[in-house]
Amino acid sequence: MADSKTETIQKLLMRLWYQPGPATGRMNPATQFAITKFEEREGVRITGEASSAGLSALLSKLGS
Repeated sequence: MADSKTETIQKLLMRLWYQPGPATGRMNPATQFAITKFEEREGVRITGEASSAGLSALLSKLGS
């Protein structure tokens, strides 16, 4: 099932040159890998999940 939060995260990751795969709103291995890489580089708790905390970190990164 597609999820709007996942789709938003995928789009934001693309803007930051991560490669989460297509923005379908569905979690896939490429999206999970991209989230994990973003979390590692930004020093946030690594979950590999499309979480609200991850979304906030992405928005903060794009806002800076």
